Amino acid sequence: MATRSLELRFWGGAAFVLAVLAGTSQLGAINYTVTKVADSGQSVVLAENPYGEIAFSTNGVMLYSDGEVHDVGPTPQYYAGPDINSSGMVVFWGWPGDTSRGGVWLYDPAAGTTNISDDPTARYPKINDSGTIVWQEQGGIWKYHNGQIGSVAPDGTDPEIGNGGHIAWVTAAHRLQITDGVSTETLPQTVVHHWKVSINSSGQAAYAAQEGGGYSTYLYDGTEAIRVGNGGQSCPQPKINDGGDVLYALEDGNDDVLVLRRESGEEVELHRSSWSGINGFDLNNLGNSVYYADYSNLTVVIGQERTYLPGSASYVNINDHNFVAWARDGVYLAVPEPATLSLLAIGGLALIRRRRRK
Repeated sequence: MATRSLELRFWGGAAFVLAVLAGTSQLGAINYTVTKVADSGQSVVLAENPYGEIAFSTNGVMLYSDGEVHDVGPTPQYYAGPDINSSGMVVFWGWPGDTSRGGVWLYDPAAGTTNISDDPTARYPKINDSGTIVWQEQGGIWKYHNGQIGSVAPDGTDPEIGNGGHIAWVTAAHRLQITDGVSTETLPQTVVHHWKVSINSSGQAAYAAQEGGGYSTYLYDGTEAIRVGNGGQSCPQPKINDGGDVLYALEDGNDDVLVLRRESGEEVELHRSSWSGINGFDLNNLGNSVYYADYSNLTVVIGQERTYLPGSASYVNINDHNFVAWARDGVYLAVPEPATLSLLAIGGLALIRRRRRK
């Protein structure tokens, strides 16, 4: 199915100009092309590749790739919760013709769509860049890798998998467990089901835990759980990147505050809201972020520069190529202009080198 494309180009000095900073040196403006790839969609997930591939759900599960929208689910189209890896492989759950039951499916660009689990309780699959899939069903947490299915844990919900192969999930007793396939760590905080855990390639995790009448944000650094903030009621789902940076919301009096906590422990306030709160955010491995707050603008922060994308947004994503995807009155993708892709690469390399020196 061909995409209905609305392309808008934004040049230096216009609202969508971005700048990448390496240290304190501005490398120049980055121009974006914004494309409306579909007239409707939700559960938008942006692939970690330079092709701008997006998985999203409508009546079925769709993949935007090579400038077109493809329906990757069997018909009738009752599927939800897609995830996508850097190779464009998509996982999702549901069952043809039955909106009440589960089942896990994999779309592989090289092999088409296949059923991984036909258990009617199978839901919420996730996939990493190695093609390993995890999901939950009545029998606990399960894993699929190289054609083999195996049990990870006898109970649990909301599994997540990092690119290093670490798997995190919430037990029936509301405890977060993380395994590297050899040993399993159980963290003591009380974690709420369906508040997503974010896990990186080193097995570090960021998560929200209940405390008293509210909750707090924690960072598991691979050794211990560190309380980094008192939570922000509007968006209790922190993000962690491969460098150990954590993006999270906290409460400060009557305000909700979006904070970027660097791996060094330095904290940077990105947004303060006294109205509707922080509604959604994402973080890439360069430490750049995108967020939506106060039902006003979608904001992209690259280095110390920011740009404002007008209109409401949900399911906001940013990848390591600084592509941005979101849902509004359809599904949108913002891609750097080809002439500035080299600038992004230079800026990202400089930032990585700077962090390694630290």
